[in-house]
Amino acid sequence: MLMSHKYCILFLTLTVTLLTGCVSNNQTIKFTDDYQPAVASDQSKPLKETGLTKSELAQIELEVISFLLERHFGEDGNYSAVFVASEESRTDALRQKFPHHVPPLKPWWHLNQTPGRSPVDWDTGRPALVLSVEAADPENGVVTAIGKWFAGDAVAGFYTFQLKLDHEVWKVQSVK
Repeated sequence: MLMSHKYCILFLTLTVTLLTGCVSNNQTIKFTDDYQPAVASDQSKPLKETGLTKSELAQIELEVISFLLERHFGEDGNYSAVFVASEESRTDALRQKFPHHVPPLKPWWHLNQTPGRSPVDWDTGRPALVLSVEAADPENGVVTAIGKWFAGDAVAGFYTFQLKLDHEVWKVQSVK
């Protein structure tokens, strides 16, 4: 009888302890349906907000990423995919423009990115390359944009682009 009494006290203590952890302090958890890609480093952040319109930002991003893709990034066989830190519609437009790019462009949700590790193609488990663009406000009719690539801390870099409006379309004028 003494033994069952110990188990009863142990059970009650455990129950009270567990229930105490369930008490709420009136904090609400906010759920969102907005897509927020995982970002492991500054190299793969999407475009920041500027004084440019959304359409202008899309033009600039497509111009810069197209330039980077034409430079044969990743064709050495080290990467199984290229990801663009951008809206899915822009990635789709780039995939249509470069349908046979090696390595292929893939939607962001195929990216496995863990803090402190290089990006990985979820489908293959192999290293991946992430391209991104940051654009500044126009000054004297010229926009400065940074086109970045990131495949881990040891494989990262950027080009600085100067773009100018040409018949209502932003075009690359110089690259450094």
